[in-house]
Amino acid sequence: MRQTAIQFYSHEMAVEGVLSTPSQSPELGATSKPGLVIVCHPHPLLGGDMDNAVVTAICRALDGLALASLRFNFRGVKGSEGRFSNGPGETDDLLAAMDAMTHWPGVDRKRMAVAGYSFGAGVVLGAMDQMKAARGFAAVAPPLSAMRVMPTKGDRAILFVAGTNDRISPPVELQRALDEVEGPVKFTQVAEADHTLAGREDEVAKAVAQFMAGELAEQ
Repeated sequence: MRQTAIQFYSHEMAVEGVLSTPSQSPELGATSKPGLVIVCHPHPLLGGDMDNAVVTAICRALDGLALASLRFNFRGVKGSEGRFSNGPGETDDLLAAMDAMTHWPGVDRKRMAVAGYSFGAGVVLGAMDQMKAARGFAAVAPPLSAMRVMPTKGDRAILFVAGTNDRISPPVELQRALDEVEGPVKFTQVAEADHTLAGREDEVAKAVAQFMAGELAEQ
């Protein structure tokens, strides 16, 4: 995939990211612009950044399905300005990324979606109502606290992915929380995987990419 270092601004703070565009050509009759998925990384204070193995695996899998991706560092991480704010500021960063991509040449702004892993998934779920341009969402190993702030009604599809041995995001507890959600929800469990999803990154990425390809199919 072709990768380009980019910069956008979140309340006047520079945020660094990597925009990946598909290496393969669109199918005959398809738009020349690919759909795009924004991917959010795990907790910065625990070493999370846009080069996390789960995040980069998702971006590679999206490329394999001719979809573009944007991964970026939340505020205060590596080259992104600002300081960690434990949620509110990172939400602003995500919304700024969405706004930047709706004006970015070379991607189809009518076919956009958002994914996140761990802390990043929590940011995504909490900001769903503010991302009207997104056609779908994927939450990989989201914190249980995020399930209390996500919308309980909606018509946009959401994919949840969790390891069966995840003690931070226990699948049984996640499924119980999803019983309160009215709308299109899909749940995928990764057998024998814990919260790190170590060694199972490609399996997770495949599930996310295939889901996104379905949600971002041209209509």
